[in-house]
Amino acid sequence: MATTTSTSAAATAATAATESHGSGSHQPLAESIRRALRCPGCGSELEDGPPLRCVSCGTAYPRNDDGPLDLRLHGTRSYQLDYEIGSGHPDETGVNLGSLPMNANPEVDFSTVPLPHHLTGELRSFFPRARDSDNVCIDIGCGRGICRDVVEHSGFAYLGIDYGNPGAATWADAHALPLADNSIQFAISNAVFEHIRFPHVAMAEVYRVLAPGGVFLGSVAFQEPYHSHSYYHFSHLGTLSCLQSSGFRVEHVSPSTPPAEHSDLTRRSCTPECLARSPVRLCTCGNGPMTCTAGWQPRSAWSVPNNATSTSSGPPASSNG
Repeated sequence: MATTTSTSAAATAATAATESHGSGSHQPLAESIRRALRCPGCGSELEDGPPLRCVSCGTAYPRNDDGPLDLRLHGTRSYQLDYEIGSGHPDETGVNLGSLPMNANPEVDFSTVPLPHHLTGELRSFFPRARDSDNVCIDIGCGRGICRDVVEHSGFAYLGIDYGNPGAATWADAHALPLADNSIQFAISNAVFEHIRFPHVAMAEVYRVLAPGGVFLGSVAFQEPYHSHSYYHFSHLGTLSCLQSSGFRVEHVSPSTPPAEHSDLTRRSCTPECLARSPVRLCTCGNGPMTCTAGWQPRSAWSVPNNATSTSSGPPASSNG
């Protein structure tokens, strides 16, 4: 087994999604979200304030002057990951590497709901329906919260986090999600993981907080040029490897389908669309159309279920920007 440890300063942005559109009103936290919140530094419960305060380490988490609840990591932490090496390439057995199909049995009807432009029809068709009124969805790198309406339409309490976008209701670090293990049922992330300094740490955090059977979907850049402090642009194998090494069982890694109004793929770059379950069911990464290379559009999609019996352990992730 290979072990890596990473440490970095909390001041560096971990999630760099900064949408300038949408609406991110600072609404009160749903009770189901409040119960799931934990100290991002030590993982302990938070007692009510204001400000919220960790019952173990005493760290206070106030609301920023602009309104967002600030749950970003204070200082630095180490985060240890174990990798099994010597096994060659990621296991593609049972993984769809072709185009993401429409879900033949969608759980949610979006016909009457305004939809964000980056959510393709194929990706939307895999949105889960909340099984219970206290089910929670986290939107990692939410910007101004443009996905709130579609998430709440699916029956989930919406927790949108961003590292510092003033339009986000909550500030948090993707390397140190302020949530308890196995505490949420749905996670989305659109065009964010390429901006995360340590994507394997952030992916492990998603796996940790998703309950068995939970769903993770989103998008990542592939052939898109460097932009907004992007670190990693994921190929289909890179996407598959990152998901599998975090514990997810992958179902799809597919190129994104460009919107109809973007018919000229030669001028744009594509990324993968991703949806996953905990065990992740489906991952599809797509931020829009991209140039085709070797049969792949600049974006791709993946699907990964977590093993229902598996759990993720270890200290919270460090806030590495």
